[in-house]
Amino acid sequence: MVIATREGLIAALADLAATPGLQLAHLDVFAKHVRFSAELLCTLQSPDPTNPYGRNVIHACDALECMVATWTPGVPCLPHDHGGAFGAVRVLQGQALHRIWSVNSNRLDAVHHHTAAAGAVLRCGPSMVHSMEAHTDDQLLVTLHLYTSAIDHMVVYDQTTSTTHVVDGACGAWLPPRDSGLIRSSRAGFFSRADLQAA
Repeated sequence: MVIATREGLIAALADLAATPGLQLAHLDVFAKHVRFSAELLCTLQSPDPTNPYGRNVIHACDALECMVATWTPGVPCLPHDHGGAFGAVRVLQGQALHRIWSVNSNRLDAVHHHTAAAGAVLRCGPSMVHSMEAHTDDQLLVTLHLYTSAIDHMVVYDQTTSTTHVVDGACGAWLPPRDSGLIRSSRAGFFSRADLQAA
C-alpha cells in the first residue's frame, strides 16, 4: 500500500480507526505494509530542535491516534509509557536506538536495547516503558506511531531528578516547562502506572 498524499493517509487512517475491535495486531499489519512516497515523507517531517522530536499528529479519535515523529540528532526522549494504549512504531527513515525499561521497587532499569533500521516495526504494550533516539547522524530519523486510542496522558521518567511525572497527551516524551500547564502531577521516585493508580 503506497500512499502519495496527506489526504490519502488520512483516509487510510480513518478506515483503520473504523476496524471493529481495533487491536495491536491491526496496527502492526498497517505499520508493516504502509509505504509513503518520498514527497509525502518529506511533507510529514516536522523537526523541532528544542525537543527530542517534532510531533506531527495526523489523526486522533477515540479509537486511534497517529503521529509522525522527526527526531533531533543526539537528543534521546525520556523513558515513558503510552497512557495505557497499545502501540506500533515503524521506522520510516534512519535508524533508531530503542530501549525498554523496568520500573520496580522505586528503580528504573534498562533491561533491553537494540537498533531498529528503516522498515522495522516496534510493538508497544500498554504498560511498557521505553525510550528512543537516533542511532546515527547519517540520516534523519523519522518514525510513524500508531496507538489504539488518542493518548490523554503519559507517565514520563526524569532520571536526572529521579522523579515520575504525568504529562498531558499534547506533550511528547520529555519534560515540558513547569509553567506550560502540561505537567499534571509529579512524584519523587520511580513509580509504574499501576503504582500511581493505586496511590
